[in-house]
Amino acid sequence: MIVLGLTGPMLQPVLAVRWLRWIRVLAHPLVSFGLWAALLMAPFALTDGVYLLAALTKLGEGAWLPVAFGALMVLVMLTWRRGTGILVQKTRRTEVPLESLVNNLEKRPPHIVKGTAVFLTSDPSFVPTALMHNLKHNKVLHERIVILTVLTLETPYVDEPDRVEVENVVYTHSIALVMIAPGMRSTCVPHRS
Repeated sequence: MIVLGLTGPMLQPVLAVRWLRWIRVLAHPLVSFGLWAALLMAPFALTDGVYLLAALTKLGEGAWLPVAFGALMVLVMLTWRRGTGILVQKTRRTEVPLESLVNNLEKRPPHIVKGTAVFLTSDPSFVPTALMHNLKHNKVLHERIVILTVLTLETPYVDEPDRVEVENVVYTHSIALVMIAPGMRSTCVPHRS
């Protein structure tokens, strides 16, 4: 192996510096938790390291297949995550503020059909994409519209009065912004008595 023209014994200090950098990067989370946590985790890390070194000797004998499959799964998950982020950014660029839609609907009201439509959204200040597509393709609006946002809070349980918040939007027919905020261990389904 040649790195910067160094070979043999001259290369060993260069490789040692690289290993020290990697050890420092890997040990940073341990140091940020504190010395006691590092000492507590050291036997586990040593045991895992021994198992890892023993398993590396089997790569040539067929162990490369599960490693390749795992790498493929990591690639799929990273691609999915990146694609989801790109899709969210693209959707945010094309979203219309709710106030703007209400003003446009008052100027040019669409045909109103009977019934209630519920549209889910993560940001109630913008019109849900499904509502915009409904207006664009069907050119109708339901007589009652519910724009629903579900927020899962960091607390295990939320008191019943604080779980649901309803706000009516001023328009010729009913548009309600409903925000449900259950705790992380709560269910949204009401109990039957």
